[in-house]
Amino acid sequence: MTTNTKTPWILATLSPLAFCNPLLAETTETKHAKKAIEEVVITATAQRHSIEQSVQPATVIDKKALSQQTGNSLGAVLANTPGVSNASFGAGVGRPVLRGLSDSRVRTLVNGQDSADISAMSPDHAAMVDPVNAEQIEIIQGPNTLLYGGGAIGGLVNVVNQRIFEKPFEGVEGTITSQYSSVDDGRQATALLNAGWGNWILHLEGFGRQTDDYRVGDNHGFGDRTRNSDVIGSGGNLALSWADESLGFAGVSISQLNYNYGIPNSDGEDIRVQPEQWRYEFHSAFYDIAPGIASWSNELAYSDYHHRELEDGTPVGRFEQKNWDFRSILTHSTIDNWQGSVGIHVNHEDLAVCHSHDGCPAIPNWSHLPWDGSQGDNLVNDEGFLFSDGSPMPLTQTADVGVFAIETANWQTYQLELGVRIDQRFISLDPSPIRPANRQANSEYRDKRFTGVSINAAGGVRLDDQNRLTLSLAHAQRAPDAEQLFWNGEHEATLSYQLPNPDLHEETAYTANLTWHQGNDVLSNTTSLFYYRFDGFIYNELKPFVDPFHGDDVYRFEQRDAYFTGAEWQMQWAMLGAKSPWSMDIFADFVRARLLRTPAGQTNNVPRIPPASAGAGINYDGTNWFARMDVRTFAKQTQAGANETTTNGYTTLNAQVRFQPIASRLDYWVGLKGSNLTNQFGQNHVSYLKRYAPIQGRNFVIEVGMNF
Repeated sequence: MTTNTKTPWILATLSPLAFCNPLLAETTETKHAKKAIEEVVITATAQRHSIEQSVQPATVIDKKALSQQTGNSLGAVLANTPGVSNASFGAGVGRPVLRGLSDSRVRTLVNGQDSADISAMSPDHAAMVDPVNAEQIEIIQGPNTLLYGGGAIGGLVNVVNQRIFEKPFEGVEGTITSQYSSVDDGRQATALLNAGWGNWILHLEGFGRQTDDYRVGDNHGFGDRTRNSDVIGSGGNLALSWADESLGFAGVSISQLNYNYGIPNSDGEDIRVQPEQWRYEFHSAFYDIAPGIASWSNELAYSDYHHRELEDGTPVGRFEQKNWDFRSILTHSTIDNWQGSVGIHVNHEDLAVCHSHDGCPAIPNWSHLPWDGSQGDNLVNDEGFLFSDGSPMPLTQTADVGVFAIETANWQTYQLELGVRIDQRFISLDPSPIRPANRQANSEYRDKRFTGVSINAAGGVRLDDQNRLTLSLAHAQRAPDAEQLFWNGEHEATLSYQLPNPDLHEETAYTANLTWHQGNDVLSNTTSLFYYRFDGFIYNELKPFVDPFHGDDVYRFEQRDAYFTGAEWQMQWAMLGAKSPWSMDIFADFVRARLLRTPAGQTNNVPRIPPASAGAGINYDGTNWFARMDVRTFAKQTQAGANETTTNGYTTLNAQVRFQPIASRLDYWVGLKGSNLTNQFGQNHVSYLKRYAPIQGRNFVIEVGMNF
C-alpha cells in the first residue's frame, strides 16, 4: 500500500536539480582492474593497506562502482557482488548475506564501528546503515575480522563515509544528487559538504527518500504491485575533525537515521516498522607516541535506537536499545618484517522489548505484581513447547569484552597474517516486562556467560608477476544472542511465533579459503574456493505446526553440526587492450550448505541458502560517456530447508548510460539506468518473504548530480 505520510524534511531542503553518485569507479569490476585495486585502501584492518596487498578474502566497492546499483538498502546495493546475497524483507529491509551466512555471523559496521541496530535479531528489522553517501564499502573475511569480534564468522561489511577525516583537507567541496525510479515512483535527494581550514574539517550530509509500493514482473497472477512495500527514509550527519599529517587526528560525529516502511504479508494487513537511531562517535589516532609504538587509535560510539511496529495504525511492538562500543588499538613498529597490533574491544547493550495486541506505548513493567518464581498459568503447552501470549522477552543486558592481537609479515614473495581473539559474553536478565501469569519458571531466566576463542591465519605467495595464491584458515567461536535464548512470543511484523532455546551454546566454525589471483592490465581472473565446518551451527528452523494463539508459523533456533562449501569466480577483460574504453566482466558463484546428523525423514538442507548465480556485462568508459549492459541469472533452488518452499530460476537484463561533460568549475552528470528490462517475475530464495514479496519488475532510474 501507499502511505500518505509527509515527505521527509530533507527532501524539501535539497536541490531538485541533483541526481545520483559520480561515475563508475575503477574497482575490481572495471576495465583497469589491476591498477584500480592498487589504489583502493582497506580501512577495516589493523594496518592500512591496498587490496592488492591483502592475503585475506576482501572486496572493496568504491563510490563510482556503487553508483551502478539501483537498490537503496545495504543488501540490495551489494547483491551484484560475487558471493553476496540480499536478505530482503520487502523493499525496506536488505541485509547482506555472505556465502550463505547471515545474522550475527555477518557484522555490519559504519566507519569500523558496530552499526548498533537489531537487524540481526529478526529479518524485518532494517540495518541502520544507509549506503547513499558511502565513499566505499568493504567486505572482509580473515584475520582482520578479529578487530570487530570473533563471531564474525561470515565476515564483515564496513560502510566508509569519511565523516571523520584522518588527513588534513583545505577548501570546500560538495555533492548534490537526486533521482527518480519508475518501479515504485521513488524520489531521492542527497547533499554533502566538506569544508577544511588549517587542521580543522567540517562535514555535513543529509538525504531523503520516499517510494510507493513497487511493481512486480508479468504473467504470474501476483498482481501489479507488492502491497505494503513502500519506504520512507531520511538521515543526516554533522562531524568535526582535527587532523595533522604527522601527529594524527581526532573527531566527533553526530548522526540521525530513520525509516518508515511496510511489510508485505499474506493477510493484506497494514503492517509497518518505524526505526530511528541517534548515533554519537569519537575517533582518534596518534602516531609515533613512544619508541616502538607506531600508532594508538581509539574509537567510541554510543547509539540510542528504538523502533515501533504498527498493525493498522496501532503500535503492537516496541524495541529499545542503547549501545556503547569502544575499541583501543596499539600498533607497534616493524620488527624484522613483522608489524602488528594488540587491542581491547568492549560492547555493552541494553535491550527492552514489548509486543502486545493491546498496544505498546512504552515498555511494560510488572515488577509491582507478586511472583513466587513459578510458571505462569497463562502459558499453553502445545507440541511439547510452552507458548505465551504476553510480552516476549525479559530485559537483557549483554556485555561483550574481547582482547585481540594481529601480526602481519611481508617478504618479497610471501605474506603472512596471524590473529587471535578471546571473547567473554555476559547476559543478565530482568523478567519485569513479562506479566507473572505469562512467565516461565524463574530457572529459565538465569544469567548466561559464554567464552569464545578465535584464531586466524592467512598467507600469500606470489608465483610470478601475474599469479598469486592466498590461503586463509580460521577457528572461530560465536556466542548465541539474547533473543535466540529467551524470546518466547509472537512477532507481529513477521506474522510468526518465535520459541526460545535457553540451551544454546557457543557455535564453533573451522574455515578454509583458497584464492588464485591471475591478471595483468588486459585480463584478470580471481577464483576462490571455501569450506566452512560448524560444530553447533545455530539456525532458525520453521516448525511443522502453528502457534495456538494466532495460527502463525512457528520458528525456534536449533543447533546442529553443518558445513558450507562453495566457489566464486570473476573475470575482467579489456577487450581492445589496456587503454581501450571497452571492457567485459563475467562472474559466477554458488554455495551448498547441509546440516549433519538430522533426524530420520528430515531434510539436511540449511534453509534460505542462495541459489547458484552468474552474470556478464559489457562496459564502455569513455571521456564523457559511460555505458553498460549486463545480464544476471539465478538458478532454481531445489535444496530447500525443512518446511521451506523451493524457488524457480530467473534472469534479468539491465542497462545504463551516463553522460558527464568536462567542465572548468562545475562537474555534473546525467544518467539513466534500467533494471529487469524484460520484466521477469522472480523470488529471492534468501528472503523469509519470498512468497509475498517477489523481486521488482521493470525499473528505470533517472539521475542527475553535481560536484563543486
